[in-house]
Amino acid sequence: MRLTVAELGTTPLIGFAGAPFTLAAYMVEGKPSRDHLGPRTMMHADPETWTALANWAADASGMFLRAQLEAGASAGQLFDSWAGSLGLADYAKYVAPASTRALDHVRHLGAPLVHFGTGTSELLVAMRDVGVDVVGVDYRLPLDEANRRLGGTVPLQGNIDPRCSPRRGRSWKPMSAR
Repeated sequence: MRLTVAELGTTPLIGFAGAPFTLAAYMVEGKPSRDHLGPRTMMHADPETWTALANWAADASGMFLRAQLEAGASAGQLFDSWAGSLGLADYAKYVAPASTRALDHVRHLGAPLVHFGTGTSELLVAMRDVGVDVVGVDYRLPLDEANRRLGGTVPLQGNIDPRCSPRRGRSWKPMSAR
């Protein structure tokens, strides 16, 4: 991180860590999954074990993010690849507390914090409410709709369809904020 930050000069670098639910889902299932039935079942069948695992994952994610911020990253992001498999009630009860815990490891550093998840359009408000400065939006939800759902309370980041990514060897021209 320090080497990359030094090479980038004034260009900001976002540090990121897998969010606790995504990390715990990999630990329960041992591989990517379409429905994340293992961790979702554990939440309800054995909530005590789920909470212990989610808290462990939160501490690991938070410490990893803290190391990146202390090494010079300009902002920190929790990246929740699998939270889109959850309904709002399960996210709020079983996942949001762990995401908050992960972010508690870095709040004192004062860096902007981002929470991003794929397929999480129904969870955006709950994701914001874990205490982030910016909410990441995947490509499936138009930014104006994300902004409406969040009441214009936070900046939005992302919303780029992966199929539109620049090809190898090419880069995008910087865009200004609007």
